[in-house]
Amino acid sequence: MKKKWIVDATDGTHEIQYSAGFTRKLLIDGEKFKLRSSNWFINMIDYEITLGNTKCQLVVIGSKADLAVNGYYLGNGEPYEPLSKIPAWVNVFIGLSSFGGIILIGLIGMLIGILFSMLYAFLGIKGKNKTIIFSFVLCTIIQIVVFSIVYIMRIEHGI
Repeated sequence: MKKKWIVDATDGTHEIQYSAGFTRKLLIDGEKFKLRSSNWFINMIDYEITLGNTKCQLVVIGSKADLAVNGYYLGNGEPYEPLSKIPAWVNVFIGLSSFGGIILIGLIGMLIGILFSMLYAFLGIKGKNKTIIFSFVLCTIIQIVVFSIVYIMRIEHGI
């Protein structure tokens, strides 16, 4: 995945490019910077970039990346919210959903957990704590139902 932005800063125009694959890279006017996720299970990056007097923040949650310039995201115009605003217990839910999914049903459970984990992070930034708890319960129920279906199919077919 690649995202590219052109930023008009106080010291001129700059090209910022984010690419993700096996490694996460940030290119600012051709200069490479390596990025590291703040979460083990999903990609969560909040990287500060200063261009002259213009302050930018590259924010990545999962596969969604956006650049905030002077406090506002370029993609949707909403005000910038730092990832540090996400409560610590949300990271526990992210770990439980992802790792619990692997233990219950393997890859399918992990994918369900990761999808819900990205939702937890987006909701955490907006401070919607009750919705995060509801989403966690829903994710757990979905993983248990899928586990039950897979388990019953294995018993019926002798796998």
